[in-house]
Amino acid sequence: MSSTFFSEPLSSVLNIIATERGWSDVKSDVALRDYFARVGSGAAERDRTRSLPHSEIRELASKGLGALRVPLDLGGNGWSVPDLLQFVYELAVADANVAHALRNHYLITELLLTFPETGWRAERLQRVAKGAIIGEAHAEQDGARMGAIGTALRPFASGYRLDGKKFYSTGSIFADSIWVSATDQDGRLRWVDLPTDRLGISILDDWDGFGQRLTGSGTTLFDRVPVAPEDISPEDIVSGDRIPKQSVFAQLFMTTVVAGIVGRVASDAVELLRHRKRSYRHAIANQPREDPQLLEQIGYLSSYAFAAKAAVDAAAQPLAAVTDSFRATGDHHSAGEVASLAAANAKLAVDEIALKAASLLFDVGGASATSEKLGLDRHWRNIRTLSSHNPRVQKARGIGDHLVNKVNLPPFSF
Repeated sequence: MSSTFFSEPLSSVLNIIATERGWSDVKSDVALRDYFARVGSGAAERDRTRSLPHSEIRELASKGLGALRVPLDLGGNGWSVPDLLQFVYELAVADANVAHALRNHYLITELLLTFPETGWRAERLQRVAKGAIIGEAHAEQDGARMGAIGTALRPFASGYRLDGKKFYSTGSIFADSIWVSATDQDGRLRWVDLPTDRLGISILDDWDGFGQRLTGSGTTLFDRVPVAPEDISPEDIVSGDRIPKQSVFAQLFMTTVVAGIVGRVASDAVELLRHRKRSYRHAIANQPREDPQLLEQIGYLSSYAFAAKAAVDAAAQPLAAVTDSFRATGDHHSAGEVASLAAANAKLAVDEIALKAASLLFDVGGASATSEKLGLDRHWRNIRTLSSHNPRVQKARGIGDHLVNKVNLPPFSF
């Protein structure tokens, strides 16, 4: 499995970062390449058999790859946002399910970086540095409106009790702890950080989407879960000053995963054509790998992979500026608007390119490429599922209204 296709090699990025951090360039590069290769080689089979990638995610955590954004002084790697997204891209080329399953982990880590430098914050970031994976449970299916929270946090004994039901709990089934949104007795939104093995927590693998089937994006139940005061976040992670950074990061992360799938599609197409033996009677060449029409499709796929990667790379820079602005001044609304527009533009372009690429793959491979053993249909299914998050019709309208009528982009994911 080629780990990437017509994108800037991860090795060059790793070598730069490794030199700055004092790592061994070769060891860092080789270890990651080997990891990506192992993850990628089993991706199709895991999808076919619905085998959750527990060992793949555990290995990632044990290598410290969950702590890429954690500051050096807290035991992490201190990577920048663009560095992290480069890693996410490469991981998505290997297996989009593994990359997507970690979105909430990296999102919560990113949010912790915006918190005041307290012991509460440091303790959780140090857990990540030691290999802990964080999950999240926020969305609910039973609400009359999007964002309505029915999960309740109520005083009980010397602490609190948590009761509720969440869905779209992406990644929580692999996690050591889970961040849960709930309303307290005064109707305020609160966030609770709990170990996933806490009594009363049940995480189900009941996500039935036709794509991204291995991300653990199903139901989490909370039945009289005991909560200590120190489990409750002192900060509101969806407060006004964090909304731009939170939403843009979450959206661009997802688009980066889609771009990674395009890279894998292009790589798979090259391998298909290189080893394809049979051709059509009326084909221009006897050998498929010499057929100009088929080679032309490879050229298109190359350009789609290049364009998708370039789009997310370009959008990563304004997001990095948001991080810098928040760190310097505690405010990032103006930078957040620029980053939000960049992430939205990237999503629209990449989604369209990606779906086209996933279909074009079968023009290269022919009918034999539809074999379930190859699992190539997973690329289209995964892209379609990912692109349905924050639907593009709303995204395109928001961009148009912003450009024509100077209307601010929505602050949340849109």
